[in-house]
Amino acid sequence: DHLIDAVRPDPPSQHGMKLLVHEYLTNHDQATGERLEGIFERWVTAGPGAQKLMENAPLLQAAEPRAQQLVVLGNIGIEALNYIGKNQAAPANWAQEKLALIDQAQKPVGLVRFTVLDPLRDLVKAVQK
Repeated sequence: DHLIDAVRPDPPSQHGMKLLVHEYLTNHDQATGERLEGIFERWVTAGPGAQKLMENAPLLQAAEPRAQQLVVLGNIGIEALNYIGKNQAAPANWAQEKLALIDQAQKPVGLVRFTVLDPLRDLVKAVQK
């Protein structure tokens, strides 16, 4: 099977992430921030394992960039939460660079798309400049 055969087209995580980010940006609730951070940390942790699986499975190799992007996206989320949580401004061009990486992840790869990019964009845009 290809990766596209294994992923859900409209996963619950898509809506759950949108709700969590909205809740966090509205209330700056620590528990919600911790839930988001846990999600982003799992992305960072899962990336290398997924990449290794993809390297050894010819049908999955077309989607291998997604494993690399998952780590990048997880790190973007963690960084955004840190800036927002500390009420700290990001370095110059930080948001622009991170939004460009999110835009890159929006492009099709192996017929698999990320469904959580809009809420991640919202987090990045909420970081002080």
